[in-house]
Amino acid sequence: MTYGKTAKLARLNVGQVRQFIRDEAEGHEATVIHDPLEAEAGYPLPDPSHVLMTNIPDENQPKGELIGDLIRQCILEVFPAQTPV
Repeated sequence: MTYGKTAKLARLNVGQVRQFIRDEAEGHEATVIHDPLEAEAGYPLPDPSHVLMTNIPDENQPKGELIGDLIRQCILEVFPAQTPV
């Protein structure tokens, strides 16, 4: 994974996101898998908090668009993916 100059990272509370999706998207269950990242050339710091969200419908489908909006509403904080030079 590489991060562009304008890329951003979001901090979420996984439990809150899953519950919000369940409550607002007809009981839909998002799956969250802990997936820590090692340091690499595109992002020189390790990210032990990284997760993968699965069981999310395609964003071009109505339910996928809804779930994307729900996830956006749960963002706690946004950070630049690259340190400014």
